[in-house]
Amino acid sequence: MQLIIFLVDLLCASTTAEILETIAQWPLLDFALPYEREFLNQYRPENVVPTGIEVGWDRIFISVPRLRAGIPATLNYIPRNLPLESSPQLQAYPSWDWHAAGRGNLNCSMLISVYRTKLDRCDRLWVIDSGVMTSIDDFRPVCSPKIMVFELKTNQLVRQFTFPREVSFRLRFFLSSFFLHLFISIGFN
Repeated sequence: MQLIIFLVDLLCASTTAEILETIAQWPLLDFALPYEREFLNQYRPENVVPTGIEVGWDRIFISVPRLRAGIPATLNYIPRNLPLESSPQLQAYPSWDWHAAGRGNLNCSMLISVYRTKLDRCDRLWVIDSGVMTSIDDFRPVCSPKIMVFELKTNQLVRQFTFPREVSFRLRFFLSSFFLHLFISIGFN
């Protein structure tokens, strides 16, 4: 019985892979930066490494953690219905105000470094923020990891859970990833 299920899974996976389509493509990720000197002076396009993507009805969300210095916005989106030839600029989500860390201003109630996102059936975006700046270069935990939930209709934060400092960083990050998938899978409302 397990072999049959495995073969059906393989068959479904192979047929699904054939229907993938390109939604957007561009040679270099670029941001629609605000005209603020702090963002412009610190931006380093060579350090932009997207690690997550979540496709919504009208937007595609792209996570760009602050693995290195020079990342202006860690949670971004592009409109979903764009011509294939376009090179869309990443828009900060929910707004540039949430990305003060990109200007060098650390505020733990805002977004620090987003690794994962997940949309739920209630049109909310669940976000895992590691709280770590420059995790490749010098691994600076500046805030506790947290799970943030944004209502996509209003782009407002509706829930937040910050992991306590007593819990080790690696355990907090594992638990935040685990709980995010668990909450979404069981339909946590």
